[in-house]
Amino acid sequence: MSSVLSTHQHELIHDASVGLGSLSALVSLLVIYVHVRLRLSKRPRDDPVLWLSVVCFFAPLSNMGIGRRSDPLCAMEAVANQFFYLASFLWVSCIAHQLYGVIVWSRTLHFRENMPVYHVFSWGIPSATVSLLLFLGQVQTDSSAEYDWCWIRPGPWRFALFYIPLIILLVLNALAYINISVTVYRRYRQNLLEAGQATPSSLGSRLLTLNWGLRASLYLFVFVVTRTGSIANRFQELAHPENPIFALRMMHVVTQSLQGVLYGIVYFMNESVGRRLIDLIRRRLRGEEEDQMGMIPAQDFAFPYEQDSAETTSIYDWNRQWDEDSEVSD
Repeated sequence: MSSVLSTHQHELIHDASVGLGSLSALVSLLVIYVHVRLRLSKRPRDDPVLWLSVVCFFAPLSNMGIGRRSDPLCAMEAVANQFFYLASFLWVSCIAHQLYGVIVWSRTLHFRENMPVYHVFSWGIPSATVSLLLFLGQVQTDSSAEYDWCWIRPGPWRFALFYIPLIILLVLNALAYINISVTVYRRYRQNLLEAGQATPSSLGSRLLTLNWGLRASLYLFVFVVTRTGSIANRFQELAHPENPIFALRMMHVVTQSLQGVLYGIVYFMNESVGRRLIDLIRRRLRGEEEDQMGMIPAQDFAFPYEQDSAETTSIYDWNRQWDEDSEVSD
């Protein structure tokens, strides 16, 4: 299959994977640093966004051709590919669950109740698939073979343990993104129509949370966009295994490698990282005290998850207050 592509095309694919993957790993590392050291003081450290960034740091490292150096490294690269990419799909699905519960189901979010389940879900499933593949001998271990990176051997197990879960999660996240966007639009419009019936603080809180929900849902959008290229390429290769298309293979590599970069952009935008870093520098220049670990005091930045405590993000109660106001207006 891969022998149809020229050596030059393979080199271009490798260079794109290494270059964009390195950029993605660096951006993910920056997100990890900002979240751990500079996050808002009442936001919990143990958050799906943090772990999504962790797996997005390691995932592109398994697409850089390290497995070509020896058979053991090829096996390690194959395991890392399966584990970290599948974990990234699951962690972004945990973010989707959080957002859907807050925006659509109008539920208050309890971090300590959800995170243990998220960890079991997002680490347990990849670990189980890797264990099964190793037991069945379905990971690639031949460093001299002509493929761009080591992974699961071509065949039914590749689709059963990677692409079927990917397609299921892709559809669920796409539906969640659409539903969240529609809900945000509908409620935003309703808030504007009822602006005269609500207090300014209540209205501001509602609009703030709606804006946050729409921005945060971009994690789901990025997931859908970045994985569409790989699915298109793999299905083409499945249909025509002896005739791979270079453009599709390159699209696969580019979209996959940019995953961490795009997630990082969403994080920086959603957390107002640039504004907070500027504020932090100003504080240091003025000699003002910072919160523990260099974190910026939460009261300076009104974000939906920082109104109460790290255990319970009660700003999501805007849904309940909204319902009460709507009943009064009716």
